[in-house]
Amino acid sequence: MSSGDDAANLRKRFDDVISVVNPLLEQRASAHISVEKWEQAPAQVTPAGVIAKFVAQATASDLTLVLLIDELRTGTKAEVEGVLQAGGQLSILWFNDPLNITANQDLRAFLEANKHRLLYELVGPPDSDGAWQAMIKYVTAVILDLVLAQDARGVLLEVR
Repeated sequence: MSSGDDAANLRKRFDDVISVVNPLLEQRASAHISVEKWEQAPAQVTPAGVIAKFVAQATASDLTLVLLIDELRTGTKAEVEGVLQAGGQLSILWFNDPLNITANQDLRAFLEANKHRLLYELVGPPDSDGAWQAMIKYVTAVILDLVLAQDARGVLLEVR
């Protein structure tokens, strides 16, 4: 998961949801969602200024979730661009008022320009019902992907 310090409460909310879901996933589907928050690790910046370690972790992940409040900051943008370049699965939840059409036009333009390469949603302010619903929807999609992938593998194993 990638996000700036301004999204600390959202990261906590997401962690809480995953901690409730994981025991059920482990029990019923032998699956587990592992959340890596590399922004808590000490920064390792290359001379060019790109946070290379974080970009490498994002591109190596099965799925990268980005939580944005106001802007796409330099480090997070490097991670996003790295995942896009590597062809990884990327989802961005932007916690801003959908009716605020003047909100960060650069971010809006970046998301629009890359909409065919990533999943993004403008979900409303961080404390809104829309924000909570978007997180639940996202976690549900991840769970369905895990379970369906296991079911597909199971069917293939039975056919053999």
